[in-house]
Amino acid sequence: MGTSRASLFYFFFTVLINAPMDPAAKGNWIPDNNPETSFELMQYYIPATQGDVILWFDRNAVGSPWDVESIPYQISYQLAHREEVLTASLEEISQNTCVKFHPQTTELDYLFFTDGSGCASYLGKIGGKQPVYLSERCLKGNIVHELMHALGFHHEHMRQDRDDRITVLYENIIPEKIKNFDKIDGNILGLPYDTGSIMHYGEKFFSLNGNPTVVSKEGEPIGQRDGLSELDVKRVQLLYKCGEQTNTPAPVSAQSTTAPHLTTRHKVKHSHAPEWTKEHFPSKRNPFEMLVLFNLNMLLPRT
Repeated sequence: MGTSRASLFYFFFTVLINAPMDPAAKGNWIPDNNPETSFELMQYYIPATQGDVILWFDRNAVGSPWDVESIPYQISYQLAHREEVLTASLEEISQNTCVKFHPQTTELDYLFFTDGSGCASYLGKIGGKQPVYLSERCLKGNIVHELMHALGFHHEHMRQDRDDRITVLYENIIPEKIKNFDKIDGNILGLPYDTGSIMHYGEKFFSLNGNPTVVSKEGEPIGQRDGLSELDVKRVQLLYKCGEQTNTPAPVSAQSTTAPHLTTRHKVKHSHAPEWTKEHFPSKRNPFEMLVLFNLNMLLPRT
C-alpha cells in the first residue's frame, strides 16, 4: 500500500511540474531562453523552487550530502538517447573528485534522470527515487550544475558574503522571482566567493526586461557552464571528505575571473560524508508523503 501511494504521489507531482503554465500568469517578462530558468518560469506555480532548485524546507547553503561511496543513478527511457552527454557530465565530477557514480541495481536511494521542461534538481539527498529533470536544451554544463545541486550545493550568488563581489539589480528581476536572489545562511566550507563557479547565476537570469540582474563588481564573467572551477572541486572535496590528491591544483585567488575545466584526478580514500543532524522526511522511501502532508499547496496551480 505504501509503495503504491508513493508511486501515485510521484506521478502526480511529476505531471504537475511538467505541465505548462497559463501564459497569462507569467506576467510581463522577456524569456531568456535559459533551460535553468525555464523550468520555473514555464511551470505551474510551485512555491518551493528557486530557479532550477526544488526545495523542501532547508535554506542552508549546503544540503544533505550522500553517505555512500558511489551514488547510484538511473536514466529514464525518455533520455536514453542522451546517455553519452549524461555519462560525460557524471565523469566531470567523478574524474575530478572522490564522488563516484554507478548504474542503479537494487539500491533504494538513487538519482533518476528524467525528462522535464528545463533543468532542475533537488538540493542534496532526499532519499528514494530522486529525479533530476532535464530537457533537450540541458547541455553538459547545465547537467553538471544540476548534479552539484543533487550533491548538496546551492547557488553561489546566494552566499551571505556576495556583496563584496557582485551587485544584484532588483529593478531588473521578475518580481515573483526576487526570492531566487535571497541570501541564505549555512556552511560555505571556509572557501572564498567564486564568480567562476559553475553554480553561479548568469548576468540575465530571471530578467524582467532583458537587462542584467547580477553583475560582477570587478567586471568578471559570471554564469559559466564549461565545467567545474577549481573552487567547485575543493567544495566537493571538503563536503565529501575526499582523500589526498594525486595532483594539487594551482591555488585559486578569491579574485579569480576564470573557471578552468579541470582534468586533475584524485585518489579515492573514502570517508563517509558527515552525518546530517536532522531528518528531513519521515520516510526515505517516500519524501513526497511529507510534501503532501505538510505543504499541499505545492501541488496546486496558482489561481
